[in-house]
Amino acid sequence: MSVKPIEVLAEDYPGVDVSAFGRGVTREHMTWYGVVVNDVNYLGGCQTRFGIYPYCESMRATSYSTAKSAFGVPYQLIRVRAGSTAPAIPSP
Repeated sequence: MSVKPIEVLAEDYPGVDVSAFGRGVTREHMTWYGVVVNDVNYLGGCQTRFGIYPYCESMRATSYSTAKSAFGVPYQLIRVRAGSTAPAIPSP
């Protein structure tokens, strides 16, 4: 999959407002953002605590919310069905 800067999305698809991506989230609270269209990953941001990361397409990050959703619900169901007294998964 090819990678292009998010700004190019507006050139490739006139009428797209790229400023809508991340609207309402401050720069210090967003690492990166993007969208995949026709096998092209339009990527923006790549903000770190130390500035812009130069290799955005290879930047890694954790997926706390995804992991909690994927594994938290099945854990809770098993816990309830087994009548377990094990502690529930705490919210962040």
